[in-house]
Amino acid sequence: MDYTNLYGDIINKYPPLVNQKQMAKICKMDVRTIRTLIKNSKIPYKNRTDGFNRWYEIKLNDVLKFLYEKECRQDIRSSYMLKLRRFYKEYLTEYSDVVTVKEITQITGYADTTIVNWINKGLLRAYKGKIYKIPIVYLINFLCGTYYRQIRRKTNIQKTTMQIFLNKNKIKN
Repeated sequence: MDYTNLYGDIINKYPPLVNQKQMAKICKMDVRTIRTLIKNSKIPYKNRTDGFNRWYEIKLNDVLKFLYEKECRQDIRSSYMLKLRRFYKEYLTEYSDVVTVKEITQITGYADTTIVNWINKGLLRAYKGKIYKIPIVYLINFLCGTYYRQIRRKTNIQKTTMQIFLNKNKIKN
């Protein structure tokens, strides 16, 4: 994929091969986190040495790919997003066409207040009556959206659901 439109400033600033410190700066992460990602084979690299020093050499394109996925910038028409949408449609078949905040709590593992906050902020569309009613289509849009996928403190239910999705579609995590 060509990352020029999204990350042109980074491409112009850094060489085609970067070290872990440069990657940490690009991704706004700690160097130790980058080292862990490298050791867990999340990022392709090559070991380099000059006799005295040892460092990791990482292709800038691999860094940009990692950043792209970390920022959840996948196009809604990409195969990943189409698979994710299809997965949630199948996963939520036991629920009716309209769900409540309580049901979303069961689906996501987040508290009622968190879900109501999402609704009040306009992140999750809902109809208000005595209780909030959320069409399942709106819920799927939210679950596939950038905000939900970028939540740092994921619930156990959210982690489990994503692991089921990744395993079902044989996608490496």
